[in-house]
Amino acid sequence: MHERHDDQHHLAPPVPSVVRGDSAAGVSQARRAARAFTDRLTPAPGPDMADTLVLVVSELVTNSLHQGGGHYTRELTANPDTLTAAVSDPSPAHPRERTPDLGGGSGGFGCTWSAASPTT
Repeated sequence: MHERHDDQHHLAPPVPSVVRGDSAAGVSQARRAARAFTDRLTPAPGPDMADTLVLVVSELVTNSLHQGGGHYTRELTANPDTLTAAVSDPSPAHPRERTPDLGGGSGGFGCTWSAASPTT
């Protein structure tokens, strides 16, 4: 009996990863969970893609804590062509662009990611 190994065979992506938080400590938890999520994918995304996902999660969770009422829910999903990070919070206000703070007063560069736009 011969075993066949097919390098093109892809395992199913892991179950979506959901994290809820309400403190600044949750930002590092969300980053670690995002990294663990990408580490479980087969095949694993490249290092740049994994780093980008971790950065996006960190930024979105931080924004939710600061602008969205202090609570957030972060969900990660994957399929063969995409990684998706969704962060929600209880605030009824939608993300909006603003003038970047280049002088260090309030911090931030405004919401310029189209991916951060609300969906209905």
